[in-house]
Amino acid sequence: MYCLEEYRNSCANSLVDKKVSVKEQYRVGVNLILEKVNSIRKIFNAVSVQFNDFGVKCLCDTVQKDIPQFLKWYGIVKLYQ
Repeated sequence: MYCLEEYRNSCANSLVDKKVSVKEQYRVGVNLILEKVNSIRKIFNAVSVQFNDFGVKCLCDTVQKDIPQFLKWYGIVKLYQ
């Protein structure tokens, strides 16, 4: 559902083209999400080099542990072939 929603949100107008199959909408949505994750990964890698947590443990844990783990393990199950 998340991939289909991503496809629908990417359309220029609010009406989804009825000619595009659900399978194709899903495929496009998967690719859009993967592009976003890759973009986030690049931004995070660039910013984290200069990051200062100002001694805040929660912030330190988020930036040094949680976000890298999310980016390492995030994946989409591709249901289409």
